[in-house]
Amino acid sequence: MIAPIIGLVLFVLIVGGITMLLNQAEKVKYEKILTDVGDKIKISHSGVRCSTFGSGAKNSNYIFNRCDLYLTDDAAIIFGYTPLGQFKLLRSPIILTASQARYLRFSLLSTVIAPGKLNVNSFNNEVFIEFGEAGWRTTNVEIRMKELSNEEKELIAIIGKGVGSYRNLG
Repeated sequence: MIAPIIGLVLFVLIVGGITMLLNQAEKVKYEKILTDVGDKIKISHSGVRCSTFGSGAKNSNYIFNRCDLYLTDDAAIIFGYTPLGQFKLLRSPIILTASQARYLRFSLLSTVIAPGKLNVNSFNNEVFIEFGEAGWRTTNVEIRMKELSNEEKELIAIIGKGVGSYRNLG
């Protein structure tokens, strides 16, 4: 009778330990990117509510419902996470930029990609960003960010003007 309980406790401890180790690795990535880009950051916004949708190859790094957003003149740096009480399940960083060559040094730490579609005044005044391509080995990702200020939307619009299909209906 006690063996299943011990097995369940051990399973939870192992999964929790692995999750904490993976979170530490992501935290190190976040810190490296922030220390290198820190002086170029114009706006930072923590705890942005967002929703994501991925099609094609399943990649859990693009599944999150909150993010910390850092905006520079030419890039949007997204640190996605899912809150679990006081704990954050961190996801791999995403750097959205039209000038990918400038951020290639981060390609081992994050996804550096140009947005395919961008709409800063989408449905419910959300910011809609789409990137990637759906396929067997690739993922198409849609991110909808909620409750961003006009200043944040303007910086994101500047990033999107040089790429893909950009729309500003405001």
